[in-house]
Amino acid sequence: MVVEARSLPAVPSQAAAEYGARTGWLLAAVNHALRARADLPRLLGGNRVEVMESFHAFHAGLVSAAFALEEIELLAKTLPWLYRARLGQGFSPDYFPVELEAWTRAVEQQLPAGRSEPVLALYRWMAARDRELLRLALEPRPEERVAADDGWAGIRERYLRALLDADPAAAREASNCVAAPGDLPDFYLSVIQPAMYRVGSLWESGAISVAQEHLASAITNRVVLGLAATLRTIGRPWRGLAVVSAAPGELHELGAWMVSDLLELDGWAVRYLGANTPPEDLISLVATLRPDLLGLSATMVFNLPKTKEIIGVLRTEPSLSAVRILVGGAAFALQPGLWKRLGAHAWAADARDASRLARSLGPSREEAHP
Repeated sequence: MVVEARSLPAVPSQAAAEYGARTGWLLAAVNHALRARADLPRLLGGNRVEVMESFHAFHAGLVSAAFALEEIELLAKTLPWLYRARLGQGFSPDYFPVELEAWTRAVEQQLPAGRSEPVLALYRWMAARDRELLRLALEPRPEERVAADDGWAGIRERYLRALLDADPAAAREASNCVAAPGDLPDFYLSVIQPAMYRVGSLWESGAISVAQEHLASAITNRVVLGLAATLRTIGRPWRGLAVVSAAPGELHELGAWMVSDLLELDGWAVRYLGANTPPEDLISLVATLRPDLLGLSATMVFNLPKTKEIIGVLRTEPSLSAVRILVGGAAFALQPGLWKRLGAHAWAADARDASRLARSLGPSREEAHP
């Protein structure tokens, strides 16, 4: 399916812009069509209509991003996740053809006739691949790869159990194994990251609720905050100034947070902005601070267009030519080379990789020292 997506004709920029500009109308039309169905309760599997509408918003954001980035292949790679997430919440497999038909009708009604055809062709392609998407969604999700003999297996299981039991004290106790700054990268990459991937997988499969997933994230945020507070270092070499942020619209901030901590441990002065920083505010801060490094993290594909806009503004401003832009997150991991097309200087696979790449991107210690 992904290979086939590469050969699909590109959606012209005007048609893509029309889709983006009319997303609100399209969403309203699709929501109205589904709400009017007598069999909607069966299709939703007991879920509230608001849950359905939130997934419709994800769909619209995903398609808009694929158009804006000219990356239909990225859409093909992400659609199985949307199917998997809805199936995990109890949606009927019969729901998907009904939804795609509603999107097709909405595009026919809302987009000008001369610009709707390329978009309709894409929706027809998605509808024709419905059974394949369903099969891909039902395939077992590959777990985060960690070495069985990495020495962290026992702590990893204890930490995951603490998250699933909603036990902050047990999670903090599991983190007590971090006795020195050098332990932090391994704890982040061998314990926290795979545990949170597992939590996400359990949510997708319907094994845990949204509330349980949010609670696991909140517990982990508290653990990371506690570790960072106890592992501040003094006297490390000054490598430069770094600004790190989740992408605009991005609510997943844990990856960016871990990158910030590892950069600080490696001698960077870090300004961490957290989740969902407005693009204009982020650009203004970078223009004011003129950091050596800007780190941006995007988990959801639909947050990539704003990320691209920020990078474009910064790369075209002469006064900020020295700022090196490092990107990471699951959205970039889906599509090799996407970071280059968005204009970043490098892409990091994880927090440890980000710390390593930052050294090569940043100034020398002599140049950076105040």
